[in-house]
Amino acid sequence: AICKTLHTLPALRKLSVGANRLGDRCMPHLAAAIEHCPTLKALDIFRNDLKSLDVFVPTVRAHPSLTHLDVNSNDLNDDAVLRFAQAVFDVHTRLWSLNTHKTGASSSTVSWINTKIRRLHGKRATAMCAFLRKRGFPKELVRLLGDFLD
Repeated sequence: AICKTLHTLPALRKLSVGANRLGDRCMPHLAAAIEHCPTLKALDIFRNDLKSLDVFVPTVRAHPSLTHLDVNSNDLNDDAVLRFAQAVFDVHTRLWSLNTHKTGASSSTVSWINTKIRRLHGKRATAMCAFLRKRGFPKELVRLLGDFLD
């Protein structure tokens, strides 16, 4: 029912369907439905007995505004988390936060994800500062902004 409703909510910014034990069967429908929510910034699908995130790869890669994905407390193993993260973070993505707490993700996978996010964040901050300098913003303001974004 919620997937049909999402088509009518194009301005939705946060969706939390956590702790519903939806399982992997429902996720293709949810992934397809959030494509109709171009302003969605945060998706919380924690505690839904998920074993895979593969169905979300195309959606997250192409979504114009999704920056936060919470998948904590699902039955994801290290392979599932790493496969998803590699597919998502190896392309241009807006995703800046991936919560994998209490999944089967190893500390090395979590470390790899955090490193990728920091690198993406750093590249965006550098590009933003260069843009502002070209537009004549005061050097001190651009430096402070760069320090804040680091």
